[in-house]
Amino acid sequence: MRFESDATVNKLFLLLAVCLMSLTMAGRVHAEDEPYEPNIAPASGEGEQAIGSFRAPEGFDIRLVAAEPNLANPVAFGIDEQGRFYVCETFRQGVGVEDNRKHMYWLNDDLSAQ
Repeated sequence: MRFESDATVNKLFLLLAVCLMSLTMAGRVHAEDEPYEPNIAPASGEGEQAIGSFRAPEGFDIRLVAAEPNLANPVAFGIDEQGRFYVCETFRQGVGVEDNRKHMYWLNDDLSAQ
């Protein structure tokens, strides 16, 4: 491979060095950290209490299917043909993962990955 200038070689070397350092440091940081214990709220009657304020259309009923401590920080859910609920949870909010609301241009990358 032939490069046009020493500046190009220096940039590539610097990029490689940064990548290698980040991979090395990532393993060390996580190995030394204490295990993360997510904050999960204890059981409460809030879900049942909230259902009391709902108005269901005729022929429909409203039932609580999941609440704390069995469910915490849901970010997505799905219901299959047999009425089973599948829930995705995350505990990353505020613990080191970049908040993407400051980077709305990432949305296009996320959508294009689909």
